[in-house]
Amino acid sequence: MDSLRQSKVDKHMVVGLSRFQQLLLITDGTVTELLEHYSNESISVEKIVEEFNANRSALPEAHKKPAHKEESPILLRKVLLKGTETLSKYLYAESSIFLDRLPDAFRYDLVHTQIPIGNLWTKYRFETYKADFAIKRSTVSSHLAILLGVPLNSDILSRTYCVYSKGRKAMIITEKFSTLQFNT
Repeated sequence: MDSLRQSKVDKHMVVGLSRFQQLLLITDGTVTELLEHYSNESISVEKIVEEFNANRSALPEAHKKPAHKEESPILLRKVLLKGTETLSKYLYAESSIFLDRLPDAFRYDLVHTQIPIGNLWTKYRFETYKADFAIKRSTVSSHLAILLGVPLNSDILSRTYCVYSKGRKAMIITEKFSTLQFNT
């Protein structure tokens, strides 16, 4: 890890993690592309929740503070990123998306297709800047253990960050994966 990334990550957080797990936690690129390269298959989205104009109290806890002053209608999404061929469950993501800050075609595909957000950024050449990273290690909840197909008392790694476009916050995203995944 270069010194720029080290400032974002507590060094104790990455002890014992594989190089790929570390990359998932610190990348400024799209996690979708990393997963596609790692798994050697295309990634699709399985939508679990898609709620328009989400009540701020319904937002994930890690999104409430960064979203508190935003006036835009919010799309709350909870998804699994899965392999299109193997159906392997790679990552769980929660997104709070400020809809009026997205181009119409991007917004349409986000709602009406199974294309991951990272692939939509590329498809529409949506310029983004990611900031305000927070990385956490915790024990998996029963709900998330079932969704990812991992043991109940295993550890989960997560990162939350804000996505900015044209100087405005467009999204808040939390991505979670099991420490039992991506060990090589």
